[in-house]
Amino acid sequence: MRGDAPVGCLLSGGLDSSAVLGIMSRHADRPVATFTVGFDDPTGGDCDGYDETSIARASASLVGACAHVLRLTDRDLADNFADAVGCGEVTQLNAHGVARFLLSREIHRRRSTPEPPHGGEWIRWSQLTAEAWRR
Repeated sequence: MRGDAPVGCLLSGGLDSSAVLGIMSRHADRPVATFTVGFDDPTGGDCDGYDETSIARASASLVGACAHVLRLTDRDLADNFADAVGCGEVTQLNAHGVARFLLSREIHRRRSTPEPPHGGEWIRWSQLTAEAWRR
């Protein structure tokens, strides 16, 4: 794998992104950086149904990847909703796009270029990432 910047992987903890990480790790000459969104609930509620960071960390550990987790709260999602909509130029049915937008900013901060785990999301992901990088 070659790129102008280190190549990373968006890792949700699901089967698709974990499989992509496995393939990337096999062909990489250094540990692959993974990027995952985790959710915190400041009210003490149960986010376990939405937070897959433990699974993502286990997948990253299995292949020797360098895991990065961006923890978000409801407030983070609400505060960045308008920017995410403006940058993505698509209808936001839930906070998934906002989380992806914030993760794109974090990746840019770390200067890595992640490989999106789902090919069908490439166009939307690249639009969000490009807009986040301009900020």
